[in-house]
Amino acid sequence: MEIKVNGVFYHLTTANVSDLTPGPTCSGFFSTIAVTSDGYLTSSNLQYSQGRIIITNVNANSVTVSTNDPQGAVFSNPFGCTTIPLKLENFSGQSNNCNALLNWETGIEQNVKNIEIQRSENGSVFTKVGLVSPKGSNSHYSFITANTKNAYFRLKIIDLDGYYEYSNILSIKSNCSKIAYQVIPNPTSNSIKIMGLQNDDKVFVLDMLGKKVLTFNSSQNNNKFDIQKLTPGIYILQVINSGMIKSNMKLLKN
Repeated sequence: MEIKVNGVFYHLTTANVSDLTPGPTCSGFFSTIAVTSDGYLTSSNLQYSQGRIIITNVNANSVTVSTNDPQGAVFSNPFGCTTIPLKLENFSGQSNNCNALLNWETGIEQNVKNIEIQRSENGSVFTKVGLVSPKGSNSHYSFITANTKNAYFRLKIIDLDGYYEYSNILSIKSNCSKIAYQVIPNPTSNSIKIMGLQNDDKVFVLDMLGKKVLTFNSSQNNNKFDIQKLTPGIYILQVINSGMIKSNMKLLKN
């Protein structure tokens, strides 16, 4: 059996070949397979052998598999459940106020079912905080999740055959702001002042249907804002900075 990456022969070694953990679509092992010195796989009973071939340290758009039977006939995709796992090129993260921003890039990315994002506060017990669909080889991903405490993050890469692998674990310290925002006076009829606003904070005034009805900048009028045009009722003041929600406060307009 021959492997080609981007149309170029890929030299296999024993490190590239492993048994396949049985999943919903695949079972069996590479027990009758041998790796030749010139980088091929060989077997006298190939049709009854299944396993996992891992391709590393490449940035590929295509991977092809072909075999020759004893009569010399060439077959593509010799296994009925051939899978090629996602290859992470990098995985990084940083804290942004009360959120963690995760980024990763992929090389080979074929037959991937989904990518699960997991979080842990002790580095050993992880819980799912998100799920993204694969984009294809050579893709960039970003994911934002709440991170009010120091935490650990990893990716669970799940293939179509049920096999999965974990990324390396990231440790991200939270720099969640302890700023306490306050609206005074509240209730009010004419104007408000928002205590605790920082430079570049924006304030969105939302009605109870979530519709934005007013927008203020922290640099305006020493954080004093006119709300006379609002009809009486209950509103939410949302403090935003760099696209992140820092606070939601209730306002009662008389």
